[in-house]
Amino acid sequence: MPQGQDGPSRASAARPPSSRSAAEIRHLRLRLALAKLLGPDRVGDFLEMLLRLAGRDSLPTEPSEFHRFVDVDVVSLLLREVRLDAIAEALEPVLRTTSSIAPVPASKHPRRMPFSSSTSRALVLVVWEDGDRRRAICAALVRDGFDVETTEDPDEVARLAAGARAVVMRLDEAGLRAAQRLADAGTQAGLVTFDVPEHREAVRSMVACWPSDRVAIAGSEADPPSVTARVRIVTA
Repeated sequence: MPQGQDGPSRASAARPPSSRSAAEIRHLRLRLALAKLLGPDRVGDFLEMLLRLAGRDSLPTEPSEFHRFVDVDVVSLLLREVRLDAIAEALEPVLRTTSSIAPVPASKHPRRMPFSSSTSRALVLVVWEDGDRRRAICAALVRDGFDVETTEDPDEVARLAAGARAVVMRLDEAGLRAAQRLADAGTQAGLVTFDVPEHREAVRSMVACWPSDRVAIAGSEADPPSVTARVRIVTA
């Protein structure tokens, strides 16, 4: 990879802070955040993959473009393997108040604790394909005080839902199968699903067989705050 493609070069990183440009400082902060989340040895490979997926030759230098790049492209790739609350805490020095993912710092709460603990953040499993809407829903949940787990694969729901207080997913064919497995296992989690016209029969059947009455239905195009409000209802 050409020098500078993955952020500040070693030469610029070695220069005194007073001689670095604002863009170099932003890039250095990003590298430090990625090292915290992924380990120092993975930063170069991660940035190389990130730039390739984003169709870029180098990190953005203009502040607003850089912030959007981090908030969308970096977070999207990190969410494949890092929890959103940890991402938000690590990236806070990079984005400061301009980020859309700034929740309560993760260091102030446990990542997972039993339901009975009054100090725990309720865990919510979001079953959704990767994309802007999933990121927006997850960010809204974290800002509202929830811990978040995500997956695109409904077959992973039974495993990942252990300990979850709520599951957010659509009841398409695969989602219905996953929800039915949870219901058959007597899950303690609440269910938040969506009023998609072609899924209404599945929604009615799941409301009838869910082990508890903690089921809430959002509009098919409900915005993240509306989804979060229904999560609060089923986790109350």
